[in-house]
Amino acid sequence: MQIHIDGEQWPMAAGCIGLAKLYSEEELPRTSTGVQLNDKILDTLAEKFIRGLIDQFSVVKRDVRKMMWYSNQAKKQPERTKEFAAEVRKILNEQYKKVKKYFSETEECQRLKELLEKLKEIKKPEEAPFIKEYIEQYGDIAATPFINEKLTLNYVKAVILNPFYGQTSILQPVFNSKSTEEHIQQIEADFIQPAKLELMFAEKLDSATNIEEIVAFLEENKGYKPFKDLLKPIKKLNNKDQVLDYLHNQILPCSFVEGLIATQSYEEMIFSPLAFSKMKAVNFNWNFDKKLPVPISAVARLVMFMAPFGMAFYSRRLGNEQASETFRYAGMILSQKHFAEVIKENLTYQKLRGEGSSFEEAIVGLLQESIDKAKKIINSYFFLEVYSDYQMKKTLLDYYHMPPYLAHYIAYYGKTLDLLYHREYRDSFFRAVLKGIDPKEIIFDYLRVAIKNPYHAKGALFATRERKRILQAKKGVEDMKNYDKTISYVYYRGCDLRNELMKDRMAEQGEPYRASGKKKIDGIAYRLLNAAKAGNKSGFMDTIFRIHMAAGLDVPSIFVDSFKEEGLDFETISSAFIAGLIGQEQIKIEGDVTNG
Repeated sequence: MQIHIDGEQWPMAAGCIGLAKLYSEEELPRTSTGVQLNDKILDTLAEKFIRGLIDQFSVVKRDVRKMMWYSNQAKKQPERTKEFAAEVRKILNEQYKKVKKYFSETEECQRLKELLEKLKEIKKPEEAPFIKEYIEQYGDIAATPFINEKLTLNYVKAVILNPFYGQTSILQPVFNSKSTEEHIQQIEADFIQPAKLELMFAEKLDSATNIEEIVAFLEENKGYKPFKDLLKPIKKLNNKDQVLDYLHNQILPCSFVEGLIATQSYEEMIFSPLAFSKMKAVNFNWNFDKKLPVPISAVARLVMFMAPFGMAFYSRRLGNEQASETFRYAGMILSQKHFAEVIKENLTYQKLRGEGSSFEEAIVGLLQESIDKAKKIINSYFFLEVYSDYQMKKTLLDYYHMPPYLAHYIAYYGKTLDLLYHREYRDSFFRAVLKGIDPKEIIFDYLRVAIKNPYHAKGALFATRERKRILQAKKGVEDMKNYDKTISYVYYRGCDLRNELMKDRMAEQGEPYRASGKKKIDGIAYRLLNAAKAGNKSGFMDTIFRIHMAAGLDVPSIFVDSFKEEGLDFETISSAFIAGLIGQEQIKIEGDVTNG
């Protein structure tokens, strides 16, 4: 039997993409809005699911990549060889403890122990090449199937699956010591068989010529509790039409898959990010029946359990430089395109994020299309990010929409965002823009970082320029670069003032006290930045007049624009000037990095 699975709602879309990652288009046909699920593929799904998890989230591959970074650093900085070897040993030791717990008597466990001892002996710069050699040996040892499978399954259950599904089925702690085959068997029992039975029942309802066939099917499969519950009332009916009428009027349909009846409810163990407790969600219950918050079928539950294959997983830092937390997010892309294209774009997005691309880099990279094509995709893209913690009953969910003007901007200038060198601020900037929020506050925070580390003044300047271009695009202005020269001029005025102030300070105190000149400039920058953040134009201009007088320079008329409705806005003027004031060197910003 074949049944259509619609990917309109994102948990089901993620599941459909996940299934498509495991099966070819011939095995799982794509439709305009989802996939055609054939009950024949269910015979292999349990094994493909578990084997797929082991392959995609391999702990050994991840650890080798992580440790190789330290090996490469040891080549570049041989004087720190001992330090980098210690970091590699720390990672290897974590996995050795797990191998020892489950496979202490094996030869592989002993070899890992020997590697730890060898890493401990690395101390001299000339021994740096041994780090790579020992990492490769670890990769060979840990890639042994029984080790890799155990380490990966326990990792993926704790880090990837548990936040989405709690402790259902294979996610119970007792399964940490069970074999790969036992995991496959449990998935078969908990997810595959119920889905198969419900598809068979739907097919029987369609093909049966009389009620006796339906009753015989339910009798044969009454070990499945939902069928046992149906058997008693259906036995009292007289014909097939009455059965269909009973199922239509007395049994709720699946909320996600058309044509199937509901056999369970959509609660926390089904899909934690958007689910709720039966006892606490009265407003969401059907007819205020606490037993059925949202009715679904076993097929819908199975599809949603495939969601981890349909999403990209990555770390995302929330907060600022002073206080922040890092969470593991899952992300995906939705559009109004044919679902086959949605699948391809999500697989590309997963690949980009897996290679270390940031949120902004992955999306801009995905949308590297011609200008004409970019105009055609207007209003079609949605980006979703979700963090879920089943234990804390906490979900953070962000939706981002690609508006027309932003698609237009990305088509021309998407790559210029790479010039925002600070990864977290670049992503925050892009997320704000996608939400339609003016990113000025992010630029102000970026400038505060740049005061402490002048290297980031360049990035803050480019953020200022790109913000203005985006605001121009939002207004429908065709030439988004029409203020670039003015921004450049304001920036260089900041550079000129810095040079004058530093020159004066050096003349007064001599070369050895140059640092105190920077301290004075930093104080001025903080004062200007506080005024800019508060929207205090008068306070900002008062400081501008004072420092120009101190440097013996005239105040350019451009600063008067900050008091006008037309022209360069106050936030752009203040940000560009501060970036120039605190930067390390003058840089040419008239040139562009475009997508063309």
